[in-house]
Amino acid sequence: GELGDEDDPELDPEEGENEEEGAERVKYNGRWQHPAWLTAQFNAWKAFLNSTRDPTTSKCAVHRPLTLSPSTPLLRFGLGTCDLPHQDELSFLGDASILQASDLYNPRWFFWDPLPLERLKCPACECYLSRNGYPSRPRRAVDLEETWYIIGMRYQCSKRKESGCGRGYMSYDSRLLSQLPQRIQNSFHFRLSWRSAITQRAFNTFRATLSRGLGTTQFSDIMAELHLLRHDRKHIAYREAVRDLPKKTGQTFEPFGTFDDPERNSGFVPSGTWLSLIYNLFIEANAAVMDQHTAMLPLTIGSIDHSHKIVKWILQLAGVMIFAALLTVVNQVGEIRSINLVPTKAHSAFASALLKLRKSLHIFGHPQPLVFYTDNVAGDSQFLRESFPSLNLNVKTPSKWEDLPPFLLSPTSPPIIIDTFNEAESVLQFILEQTSDNLEALPEVVGFDAEWAVTLVYGAQGVIVSSKRGDRVALVQLAWRKNTYLFQLAKIHRTTKKLPPALLKLITNRKILKAGVNVQGDLTLVLKDFGRPSSEAAGATELAQMALERGLLQKSASSLEDLTAIVLERHLEKDEGIRVSPEWEADALPPAHALYAAKDARSSLEIFEKLFGLPIVPSARLSEEDLASGEGMRVLLLQADQVKPVARGVIELVPPPSSKATQSRPASIPLTRDNIKLTPSRVVFRVTEVLIPGAKASEYNSGADSLTGGRPLSSFPSVPFSMVVRHSDLRADSPFASEHSPRPTPTSKETNPPPPPPPTSSSSLPIIIDTADPNSREGALQEEGDEEDPLSNSEIDKVSAAEGLVALSAAEDDYDAARQSGFLQAETAGGRVDGRVKVDAWHLMDRIYVPKRHGALWAFMRAFSDTLFVPRAAERALLTARFEREGKNWNEERKYRPQEVWKRVPRDIEAPETLHPNLVKLFRVYGPIKDAKTGAPLFNDEGWKSAKRVLTDVLAGHVSDVPGVALYFPIAVCGGKDGKTRDGVLIQHCARGTGGAEGGVHKPIKDQFPKGGVSVRHAAARLKDFTLRHNLRVGTRNRTGQRYSSHYDIWEFNTLQRLQVETRDRFPCEPPLEGWVNGDLYTQAEESFGILPIPAALVDELQLPPHENSEFTGEAVSTATRKSKKPPRRSPYLHNFLARVQGTRFAVIHIHTPEERILFGELSKHRSVTSVGESKRWIVMARIWVGHADGKTVFYKLPEHLEAYSKQREKNLNEKQTLQAGPAEREIFDKSMSSVSRKASVAPTFNAAPVPPPLSKGLRPASEIPVTIKSHPRVQNLRPTATPTPTPGPAPHHPLHPATSSSQSPQPASREGSEGLERTVKPSSKRKRAS
Repeated sequence: GELGDEDDPELDPEEGENEEEGAERVKYNGRWQHPAWLTAQFNAWKAFLNSTRDPTTSKCAVHRPLTLSPSTPLLRFGLGTCDLPHQDELSFLGDASILQASDLYNPRWFFWDPLPLERLKCPACECYLSRNGYPSRPRRAVDLEETWYIIGMRYQCSKRKESGCGRGYMSYDSRLLSQLPQRIQNSFHFRLSWRSAITQRAFNTFRATLSRGLGTTQFSDIMAELHLLRHDRKHIAYREAVRDLPKKTGQTFEPFGTFDDPERNSGFVPSGTWLSLIYNLFIEANAAVMDQHTAMLPLTIGSIDHSHKIVKWILQLAGVMIFAALLTVVNQVGEIRSINLVPTKAHSAFASALLKLRKSLHIFGHPQPLVFYTDNVAGDSQFLRESFPSLNLNVKTPSKWEDLPPFLLSPTSPPIIIDTFNEAESVLQFILEQTSDNLEALPEVVGFDAEWAVTLVYGAQGVIVSSKRGDRVALVQLAWRKNTYLFQLAKIHRTTKKLPPALLKLITNRKILKAGVNVQGDLTLVLKDFGRPSSEAAGATELAQMALERGLLQKSASSLEDLTAIVLERHLEKDEGIRVSPEWEADALPPAHALYAAKDARSSLEIFEKLFGLPIVPSARLSEEDLASGEGMRVLLLQADQVKPVARGVIELVPPPSSKATQSRPASIPLTRDNIKLTPSRVVFRVTEVLIPGAKASEYNSGADSLTGGRPLSSFPSVPFSMVVRHSDLRADSPFASEHSPRPTPTSKETNPPPPPPPTSSSSLPIIIDTADPNSREGALQEEGDEEDPLSNSEIDKVSAAEGLVALSAAEDDYDAARQSGFLQAETAGGRVDGRVKVDAWHLMDRIYVPKRHGALWAFMRAFSDTLFVPRAAERALLTARFEREGKNWNEERKYRPQEVWKRVPRDIEAPETLHPNLVKLFRVYGPIKDAKTGAPLFNDEGWKSAKRVLTDVLAGHVSDVPGVALYFPIAVCGGKDGKTRDGVLIQHCARGTGGAEGGVHKPIKDQFPKGGVSVRHAAARLKDFTLRHNLRVGTRNRTGQRYSSHYDIWEFNTLQRLQVETRDRFPCEPPLEGWVNGDLYTQAEESFGILPIPAALVDELQLPPHENSEFTGEAVSTATRKSKKPPRRSPYLHNFLARVQGTRFAVIHIHTPEERILFGELSKHRSVTSVGESKRWIVMARIWVGHADGKTVFYKLPEHLEAYSKQREKNLNEKQTLQAGPAEREIFDKSMSSVSRKASVAPTFNAAPVPPPLSKGLRPASEIPVTIKSHPRVQNLRPTATPTPTPGPAPHHPLHPATSSSQSPQPASREGSEGLERTVKPSSKRKRAS
């Protein structure tokens, strides 16, 4: 259905309060009047309540059923509200002579008038309310198998007081219910919609079934089944009572009627849509409590995962996904910490959710995350580290410049710290006075940088629990001439409440160049503290751009550390703990901070001075003038893709520009070089340095493909050598950049010897791990006592072995470089770690590309697991001892019941320096093994590439466990078979990996949601309820080892705990409610879950109008909250609920309507779209699209939506063009197969539904028919055995499902010995269900 449908209020076709009493049975305002018997009962109950009300107290003192005798004991009715007495059907059947069918309809009645118990105030004006009579009709409420009717009271604000507003309310208005004590509210056990209601018991059952995967329509069918069964049983009782009466001439009885006969039983079962509405209203009313419970959970170890399958499964619109993915964050015990449907895959779509999560952790006193697991470390690592600064704590940041000499300050010019206003003004004014007014004079230059405080609060284990950048710039560093000044602006402002005006003059002075990296951003922040716009900054000089212009960089996005190494050939140390520190605002600047700041400013100035003396290198191709005098010119050779430089050298020879000039060429100039003809487009290039040995020279290509073919540079002689190249591949080289440019080299700091060099040929490739190596993990691959390895006699594939040699040799080279640089060092719990964003280990194993049917597959996977995970010796010894006592074997249990074993034995993943070489050995051993049947190796070319990528992740520290972070939590004692063994074996919960998000959350969601899909509003409500139930169940199990055995209305826990605290003095012996955190006692978190709003930055960029809070909110409201007697109107815009949550006027959805597809084609040709680059095209189109949206056929789009549709459009266009270019026979064949004239030789179809023939044999004698069968209405349709030939007439049918072929009632069947079974059955109308 359409997304807007979920916003429509459920309008019950019968319920209403505007009808006049005594009205005829007509349709009034689109709603049917109640049947006469129901109206009579309603009036009788009102009269009875009036007669039993105590006039002195205005309370209903006693009441009695209308059919009870005066001698029946009266029931106390002191509360003024109750379930009115209900009489069982058996009492009506006692005297069948006066029995009427309406007596057995017998609905339940409930009276609600709480005013005598509590003085209620008008919600509008705070005046007290008084009674104003009964409503004109009762309200119907549906239970699981019966119907209730609610008799309320009308209340009205007093008009006698001047301040009174005169408004009227029903007694069950939610604004009035909220004024009552909880004990009285609990007596009203109904949930109301606009005009209908459902009992609390039925709703609780409905909510529980939804959590087990049942849909709303299925539950409606269950209710219908129960209601119809109850109706049939009443019908049976009615027929039995009539049958057992003595016959009297002319005595007749009214028919019982069908379940939904509007004049009789008038039964009703709500539809799935109505039930969905009630459920949505309930969840939305309690969303704040649910979100608070989730937001208060900890997140020490997190895992994040996207699910794209769920949104395809449950949320589609016209075949198009509404959301891009479901993003879930799970904590260390498997509880959902954040779950949201996101519109795009971009990090910006859910950045706000993670920032609010971090804030909640700080507010509620939880430590920030220590580790985060993801299946995409490369894509998520930087984003997660920005979202959670705690993931940067003590993280090693390997530098490629560590081998260079350190950058040091001059011992004769230490940094000068200035912390007073007058001193700062004096120094800055002196620098300003040195500038000259002469336009030809060189400007003054200062190295400029700024620092600001980052507020850090450390929690448990030294983990950051919050981080916030300071409101002001704390420190400004200026390196000028020989001096370096550090201006403590934060301290100066604290003492004087002002900043030095001379600093503002310096920043806005064009004659003073401010050199630095991202210096414009630093100047902007300082100007912001002065209250001035960023446009006033002058003289900003970006060092990276200067280096780029001089050919020293390939891109302008370079750090100050890189520039210091490339330009000054020095290593600028950058300590993350100092850079992100609150000490920048300290009154006494720490020496380490002062040294750090001074080095940044001084290195910036020295880099500028060095670059200023170098010529600017043109980035364009060499011109004809360059080539004319280019021999001897220093140039760079680019690859044919014009992206990377592959070699450096000089132009050796430039051929003549035309063929005529060759006639006068010197004899020393040959026509060819290396059998390649020298043309005006080619030159001879003398290589002095090879940058990429694997690059191929395209001119030395014998094939047709000049891009992928060619001769590798590594195959040429050693440098210098000459080769023929195209001059279009040459770029001018900087005179400074040369083969002596700094590059990482081995250092002498490494004390451990490097590993042995890899083998040089495939013949020497080792097949068995060297057991003499004390550091090898061969014990994990082949353990003592294991059965003989079935692969011991396997052959290896030489081609695969050679490919593996190349891949593993490159991996070992990377390993050696990492060891020599000092990056691979032993880690301690208090020292540096190699990273806190980790890849899921099982995803890592799944990355290896191996044939699924290879004979060595499972042996390899077991060996891979054994190499990756190291069991803890103590726990393994305990479990092994138990196995021995029980006559079991460790290896057998581990092989056939691994899950049971590893739940009791924790395992660790080793550090990269140990894990990497072990995996290299594993791949070298197993990769070339041939399959016995196919002869294919376990690793082909793709397999070796994937193995190389795995080793890269291992070396980068993305796999190993973080020292000092506990990943296992004991949750229960493992008592063995009898449950009484106490030998130290524990059940352990593992927090490693993303399994808690994928298998623990996403799979159950997919299983519990209806397969046919749900609306966006219902999906959001179900996600909230699922999150609450999941966290209570999983959190309890993984924390205590016990099953959760209670209800899920956590607001009742909050109320109960609050009352226990308030009354604890009166219950001295009662233990308190322990283990429950009452969210009502804490600040309400900002987090919300389900659907995220569109990011504010994107809203501003696309200029999306905000959502309008008009009367067309589209939200269904209950009777209790409405402000008028008119039902809420549907919004004129589709998908209004989604738009309201997203915070935009219209919904933001993928392209899905024909109008949107046409609009895309038009806008793709728009001048504003075609005139911009690819990176901005979709942003421009999305901004233009906003003006065409109407909320009915065209909706807002994000740039990702437009880009995705463009790719799909190109795919469809390619398919169309491919088919059009195909043979003509294809179109003829398709038309013939889909032609309407095509007929198949099959049996003819029926014109109507087949009707089973009437039974003519096998009818039992009346004396043998059991009483229960005699009384069943189906017996009337049995035909006598004396008439074997069927007679014309309507086919037999169930009274609830009458035949539709005739509008006449069927004649009752009769047979000998079966008197009294006659009845007249009217064809029933379709069972009413809420629309």
